[in-house]
Amino acid sequence: MVEEFSLFGIYRAVYKKVKQVEKLKIAAAQNAETLRDLMQGAKEKHEKLTSLYKDAETLYGNMEQQSRDWNESRQAVLLKACGVVAIIVLAFTSMCR
Repeated sequence: MVEEFSLFGIYRAVYKKVKQVEKLKIAAAQNAETLRDLMQGAKEKHEKLTSLYKDAETLYGNMEQQSRDWNESRQAVLLKACGVVAIIVLAFTSMCR
């Protein structure tokens, strides 16, 4: 009888351990599913971020080109204005002699 009681105690301890392992197994499966969802979300956000980075890079390049074009245009206008002023100054100096 003592042996049976001892075996019953061992059985109950093993049964508790098995139940704990089953609970841990279920928790692990849920955590794996959560992790899979988080990884999918991270992947989508990474792709979106990469797309935004490429768009920003393109926009910056376009702004830089536009700035260069504007500077060239401004220089051309300034050069023409200087030429007109030079012609006017020459005309006045030739009339004043």
